[in-house]
Amino acid sequence: MLISIKITQLAKSLASVVSIAVVSLVFIDSTFAQTEKYYCDVYNDNPATFMETEEGIIPIIRWVSNHIPPKERCEVVSQRFQTFHDNEELDYLTYGESNGKPVICTAEQPGGDCQNILFTVLSGEEPKKILYKLLDRRGLGGGNVINEGGGKRVYINFNGYVNRLLFYKQNSG
Repeated sequence: MLISIKITQLAKSLASVVSIAVVSLVFIDSTFAQTEKYYCDVYNDNPATFMETEEGIIPIIRWVSNHIPPKERCEVVSQRFQTFHDNEELDYLTYGESNGKPVICTAEQPGGDCQNILFTVLSGEEPKKILYKLLDRRGLGGGNVINEGGGKRVYINFNGYVNRLLFYKQNSG
C-alpha cells in the first residue's frame, strides 16, 4: 500500500515536471520565432530592408529606383516581410503574376505558386533579374537558388539565404 502511494506521488511529480518542460519549450519556441524583426533604414545612402536577429543585423534588399520613391517602397515591403515572417509564410522567394503584372512573392515550396506578394515589378523589367538584383548576391553564392536556368522559375530558400548572410557577416572581419 505504501509503495502504491509513493508510485502515485512520483507519477504526479513527473507529470508536473513534464508539463512545465512542455510549457517552457512552447514559450522558448514562440519567443525565438519572434526574434526576427524587419524594418526600413539607410544602407550605403539608400533605403534598405533590414532583418534584425540575435546574431546581428543584415540588409536584405537595397531599394534604388527612379520610378517609385524608394523610401516609401522600403517601408511597405519591410512591413510585408514582417507580417509574412510572423505568419510563418516566408519560406521561399520567387516571382509570378498578379492581375497580369509581374510580382516578387513568397511560396511555400519550390515549384509552388505565389502565396503572398512582396511587391509589384515595374513594367518592362524582368522579375527574375529583379529578384537577383535586389538580394545581396553573397547569399546566393551558397547554393540557395533552386530551379535556375532553362526558363524555369527561381525559388530562393529564404532561411538558407539569411543563414548564409549571417555566416558571411560573422566570418568577415
